[in-house]
Amino acid sequence: MTLPVVIGVVLVLLGVVLVLYPVLRRAADKMTPPLDHDAGDDNLAARRVSVYRELLDLEFDWRVGKLSAEDYYQLCQALKAQAAELLRLEEQTDRELEERLEREVAALRQRLHHVDREGSPAEGSQ
Repeated sequence: MTLPVVIGVVLVLLGVVLVLYPVLRRAADKMTPPLDHDAGDDNLAARRVSVYRELLDLEFDWRVGKLSAEDYYQLCQALKAQAAELLRLEEQTDRELEERLEREVAALRQRLHHVDREGSPAEGSQ
């Protein structure tokens, strides 16, 4: 094969990979099971992001003259209060998850300590 043919084949293969990669990646993501954590936490984050977008839209509407300053201020305060509440709920969920993890780690440490004191089950069978 000549050099131009090899370069052409490599470029075609590269193009195919670049086109198919996002499709294959999406398919692989759908087949991957989600991590074992509260879906509510993700939902809170998505809702908070939605409120942030609403705030941006609200500011745009005010800047182009669709809203009066008073309406903008009232709606903005309501959306900020929503965002703050969602953040508070996310932090509470995070704290609860951390506490649960700490309890599980403590239980595992206790079991390991118990096994170390009494010897491993494998030692008794030898």
